[in-house]
Amino acid sequence: MTRQARQISWLVGLLGVLGVVLTYQLRPTTTASDAVSPSNPRESAGAASTLQVAEVNLDRLHERSETVTAAKRDPFRFKPKPPPPPPPRVAPSPPPPVIRPAGPPPDPRPAIQVKYLGFVVSPGGTRLAILQENPNRPPVTGKQGDIIDGRYRLLRVDAGEIEVAYLDGAQRRRIVKGQ
Repeated sequence: MTRQARQISWLVGLLGVLGVVLTYQLRPTTTASDAVSPSNPRESAGAASTLQVAEVNLDRLHERSETVTAAKRDPFRFKPKPPPPPPPRVAPSPPPPVIRPAGPPPDPRPAIQVKYLGFVVSPGGTRLAILQENPNRPPVTGKQGDIIDGRYRLLRVDAGEIEVAYLDGAQRRRIVKGQ
């Protein structure tokens, strides 16, 4: 097939498509009355011939009724904005807690380092405690209320333990026998 023959066949094809489109566009359309059939054919035939109209009392339309009041709504006015809500109440915050030390300040003196070795009962019936602070020094004896080494007071003497404190009463300590 030559080039010219091919062009002619394309032209014939395009003219055929154009003819189909034009036929579709220009064909006559049916009206709504032709296309729609009545859903109840018996009543549709009778409705066209007999039309009943209800009786209308036109005088009642012009009467003024006392019970009817004029409308208070005006569609051309905007409703006034409501006042803004009051600001939320802020509860006063509690004052910050005052931080107090839990007890007296710590004593700068070293802890009492006395060892309770035992006790001796004197001929008068009082108990004498045998104490040693430093292993390089000899033991010391004392009864309840005595001052030991010029630093400690012996507060109580029992068979199994003693109670010792500094002279001012600070760092009270119970010491069990053998510790």
